[in-house]
Amino acid sequence: ATPVDRRVRPIYGTLTLSFVAQGIQFPVLPQLARSLELGTADLGLIAATTALARLVSNAPAAAAAERFGRRPLLIAGPATAAVGMGLLACSDCFWHMVVANTCLGAGLATTTTAAQLYLADISTPRNRAATTAPLLQSALIGFAVGPAVGGVLAQHLGFSLPFAACATGLLGSSLASALLLPETLHEAASRPRDMR
Repeated sequence: ATPVDRRVRPIYGTLTLSFVAQGIQFPVLPQLARSLELGTADLGLIAATTALARLVSNAPAAAAAERFGRRPLLIAGPATAAVGMGLLACSDCFWHMVVANTCLGAGLATTTTAAQLYLADISTPRNRAATTAPLLQSALIGFAVGPAVGGVLAQHLGFSLPFAACATGLLGSSLASALLLPETLHEAASRPRDMR
């Protein structure tokens, strides 16, 4: 079997952190909203903001990745999500949480889109399945670990700490992408046709 490119490791680390960031919200966001005396409808709108931001950001992120490359988005995406997490950590009203979740959703969409394109660039027909299969695994790990970590930290250390901790991890992911990942935009196109 053709070996998998070692650049998949920082990509999967970035994706796992992104999914952990989403997972952390599940137990903590309702408690934070309740502490701010927000209603159920408010919480529903806040939660929907993340998904809407992702939906709106996916196509522009893909277009940007094709024009400017994957690496800038793998740096900017986690950093934008970290800003969203940081804003959630200090939110004190409905609109703060809406803005925070918009940043988070846009950052996660940018990261996921760029990561998928990056993995496609560094894979070949002989190792594509092995290169892309852990993508789902990173999502499952993130959605399993995120709620558990978020719940424990929120219960013992307050509602802000889970978001602050996740923001720190996402900033680390952005830095790792800047230091470890070269650009791959033209890599796939430069291969022989039978290796694409």
